[in-house]
Amino acid sequence: SRNKDGGEEVQKLGPVFGAELCKVCEVEKLPIPRVTEDIFTYLEDKALELEGIFRIPGNSVTVDELKAHYDGENDKIDISQCKDRHAVAGLLKLYLRELPDPLLTHRFYETFIAVQKNPDFDYRMTNLRKLINALPISHKNLLTRLLAFLIKVTAYSEFNKMTEANLAIVFGPNLLRPKSESMLRLIEDARHVNGVTLSLLEQFEFLVTCTRPMPRRKNDQYSPLPSPRLHSLEFSSTPPSGLGSKRRAGKFNFKELDNNTEEPKQPEISEMEVDPTLNQSPNGSTQKQNLILLARSFDLHNPLAFVTTNLRKQANKANRTQELEDMSVAEKVEEKAEVKLQLRAFDHAFRSKHGRMPTKSDKEPLRSVYQRYRDLTKAIENHEKEQKEAEEYTDTQSLGTNSEYIALKKEKKRLQCFLHQFQAEFITQHGRKVQYAQDRAPVQREYDEYKALKAKLAAIEETQNLINALRE
Repeated sequence: SRNKDGGEEVQKLGPVFGAELCKVCEVEKLPIPRVTEDIFTYLEDKALELEGIFRIPGNSVTVDELKAHYDGENDKIDISQCKDRHAVAGLLKLYLRELPDPLLTHRFYETFIAVQKNPDFDYRMTNLRKLINALPISHKNLLTRLLAFLIKVTAYSEFNKMTEANLAIVFGPNLLRPKSESMLRLIEDARHVNGVTLSLLEQFEFLVTCTRPMPRRKNDQYSPLPSPRLHSLEFSSTPPSGLGSKRRAGKFNFKELDNNTEEPKQPEISEMEVDPTLNQSPNGSTQKQNLILLARSFDLHNPLAFVTTNLRKQANKANRTQELEDMSVAEKVEEKAEVKLQLRAFDHAFRSKHGRMPTKSDKEPLRSVYQRYRDLTKAIENHEKEQKEAEEYTDTQSLGTNSEYIALKKEKKRLQCFLHQFQAEFITQHGRKVQYAQDRAPVQREYDEYKALKAKLAAIEETQNLINALRE
């Protein structure tokens, strides 16, 4: 439409931050939202050599003003006049983070993670490409523009210190996240989320633009992102190499997916078709050796008898009962790790013999073992819940109506349970306790919050003790 002066009338939009991507593109009649193209243009012109781009935060007030500008709430600042380049970079991350459905979509989250966990390079490339081509058109358009821009950023990594691996760490959680976000789940999936993002950057022309043939890898090492890079940025101008494997994979249970469909169908992957613990951290060398030895001796003809015999021996050695209600939490955590190792050994032994990962039907003989694993997990979670409720009740009784104290104690207990769970998962994965600063990096923020809460609670308790002493 046109205004009274004959010029084109700009259609008034509602907020674009937090709005559905396809709706914004439809209203703006653009392949990607205007705010994102403005950001790309600005950063390409002014910030490609900016050290720490996307890592160093900009001024939060400036970010809020830029956001309000695009949401139509004020005209105090225009992006072209903005002097804070880090704020503009932060605006891009904010926009992606606030999308109600992330670029790689909630729908495909589980499938992306399942594909990334597979150790076969050709398998991952083939099926990541299928998933990218199945994204809604507006999502794929923005993803393509974003990745092309980030590749430009990496070309200046000598100056900006942002390699492909560093950018994957920064943008991974903004591109791919589950609909229901729990901190534990985000930590568990972090390496896979970052691995997907790194693959998109490294194999952009095959996976996204489809202008190159299937890439080939010389090395047979699979490590989407080495553990030290997962949660802390290492600034090197040389991106990591040696990713992928060329072993032939078993077929993934994908339906044929049409390119650029707005309503792609969800590929179905059964829980038992994908090994949730396939990737092994380089730090878990002892457990990895145990896994290899166990897989070599695994009896694939009688898998259930083999696993139950091993678990029974380990229980007897530890003088541990088999009845869940009679087991301590430590014993449950210990057995859960043992069950997990047995299931992984089966997968490795099966793949070594058949050249593919076992399917759901192949795992059917071990159904009772999978059920035991789920029962142990649920029992551990229930214990933590009961412990939390009991302590909250005690706290309420001891400090009466001090609402601030009660609230702080609840938050402290939540963080404590979370950190205990992280410790248990770390022991399961690496075969040792958290010892070094880099081990704690994934939960450093929660750890710092926990220490601060302890100090604040101690101060409140000391004050209360003084008050009680004066009353006496």
